[in-house]
Amino acid sequence: TLADITSCPGESVIIGPETDYPEGTTFEWIQGSGFSNQYAQNPSITPTHTTTYTLVARGVCNDTVTQTVNVITPDVGLSTSNDTTICPGGTATLQVFPTGNAVAWEWSADPNFSSIFSTEQTVDVSPENSLTYYVRVRESECNTYATDYVRVTIHRFNYSLEPSHIICPNSQIQLTVTNNSSDNLTYHWQGAGIVSGANTNSPTVAPTTATTYTVTITNQMGCTTTDQVSITIDNIGSSIGD
Repeated sequence: TLADITSCPGESVIIGPETDYPEGTTFEWIQGSGFSNQYAQNPSITPTHTTTYTLVARGVCNDTVTQTVNVITPDVGLSTSNDTTICPGGTATLQVFPTGNAVAWEWSADPNFSSIFSTEQTVDVSPENSLTYYVRVRESECNTYATDYVRVTIHRFNYSLEPSHIICPNSQIQLTVTNNSSDNLTYHWQGAGIVSGANTNSPTVAPTTATTYTVTITNQMGCTTTDQVSITIDNIGSSIGD
């Protein structure tokens, strides 16, 4: 029996005795499979699991030898922080939690890891758009990787607001924000001549001159956005009267 060999998954190794056999000796591996040459004294193999191989050398005398290749099962794994949703312009903190014999970790926005933006366990990211971040950890014995990902979603507002209106002098108008989503929105309007509803989606305003009203909209996550409505006074009638 020959000494055992240890290999990593997918690694090619050379097996067989190093003995100098007499000229004319023939060889045949009768146990195992995947040999580069089943009739060579020292073929290469790439086992996927621990396997014992048996060689018969035939000459003046016959010789039978066995050799075991122990394929390592790499001990490496990981988990990550949960997928998360952030406000536009916000920051998400992502974490990787290695297990087993992990010795290094890498973050990338590319599933092929063509570029690495961090080798830390905890990273802060501020994507402009929704993005998937990939992370992999490596163990040192076979340099085997385990991979996972975290999805960061940007929460976008979805509402409608008419940007401008024309009204007659001494008139009122109701401005309306239409919520097109399931978000729980709050509103705060600013501008001269707000009659009522400054903290609702539909304030009533009565400007005496051309006025721009600004609304700050906040959702349940604390995300905010601002928008504006311009009101113009139609003075044609008063000009004609003059």
